[in-house]
Amino acid sequence: MHQEESVSDETRVADRVVTHLRLAASSAAVWQTLMFYEDVPRAPWSIFRFLLPRPLRSEGDKSRVGNVVHCFYEDGYLMKRITAVEPGELLRFEVIEQQLGIERTFRAHEGSYELRALPTGTAVTLTTRYAGSLWPRFLWRPVERYFGHKFHLYVLRGMREALDSQSRSSAEATPDARDEANTVAVPRR
Repeated sequence: MHQEESVSDETRVADRVVTHLRLAASSAAVWQTLMFYEDVPRAPWSIFRFLLPRPLRSEGDKSRVGNVVHCFYEDGYLMKRITAVEPGELLRFEVIEQQLGIERTFRAHEGSYELRALPTGTAVTLTTRYAGSLWPRFLWRPVERYFGHKFHLYVLRGMREALDSQSRSSAEATPDARDEANTVAVPRR
């Protein structure tokens, strides 16, 4: 059943999902791997394939306020305008257009990534504000939050995999100190 039209957008946008994850990397490294759902390189979890069109890619610069990022899906798109950028600390955006075929039941409004440096890594908080239209709200809100957290974890784990990949690449490119200690200089003849 869909929400009655008498409820204002302001009331419906009160819904939000907040997910926290600690990543074992500096906030600068985490900042470099910030990605939207459309940027996660591996295939979406099967549950998302039932709920959303398949993401293809995003295009646009996330580094400046006012920039618009176009997010492409197999059967639709989103447009996100960057509203706040504090490198290493905060990225916030608003969804200015959504055409995914789910607008009658769910409409994304804004999201943010907040990073907080810790002694052993970075705490990342991913927040999504949305309007849910399925009623009764007391029944649907927990379901939306459950899938919202799963959605966030998919993105955050994609970031973790990118960090792990970068770490492996730099380890392979940098000689190990033990290798340097075992290297013998051969004089030139």
